[in-house]
Amino acid sequence: MNTHSNFAVVSYQGIDATSSIVAFLALGGLLFGYNIGATSGATISLQSRELSGTAWSNLSAVQLGLAVSGSLYGALLGSLLVYPIADFLGRRRELIIAAVLYAFGGLITSNAPGLGVLLIGWPVYGLGIGLVMHGAPLYIAETCPSQIPGTLISLKELVIVLGILELLGGENLFLLFGAIALVSHLFVVFYVPETKGLSLEEIESKILK
Repeated sequence: MNTHSNFAVVSYQGIDATSSIVAFLALGGLLFGYNIGATSGATISLQSRELSGTAWSNLSAVQLGLAVSGSLYGALLGSLLVYPIADFLGRRRELIIAAVLYAFGGLITSNAPGLGVLLIGWPVYGLGIGLVMHGAPLYIAETCPSQIPGTLISLKELVIVLGILELLGGENLFLLFGAIALVSHLFVVFYVPETKGLSLEEIESKILK
């Protein structure tokens, strides 16, 4: 039996699933890359009162290291936490949670009044990264046509790299681009369909019984 037919392009509220997948992957990957690119600039700006616009820019090497690596710790924690509950959540809910974590983490870090709040915001953002990097490949495998999963996974990797690139001399445009990508990701992820993975797992368990 050709099980690939179960993963053919499906429709959810009139939106083509493949198009939704491409949009979600592009935006989620861009936000991950954006975090990497922004972190490199933060190592400079956080040490300058003029660039950071804060009164707490005189950071030690340890404080600076914690600040710029916070999202990576969050991503590690997110990957560990989601592993045992991913199938229970389903891919779509996992991605929605990731989008919400992206939003909360971005809001916290952009309005951080001090280092302590910044050290909370980056890990929250990183939790979203961990969920997206786990859920995206699974979503591709369970939803898209069998001919193109490799292409879409390559696209995810491509847009991560594109998100790292910062326009020199265009910091305001860079920040605006990140904000637009975040809002768009939040919008798109609520319209992508759930995958067939959970229902197929239920069928398999019944067959084994």
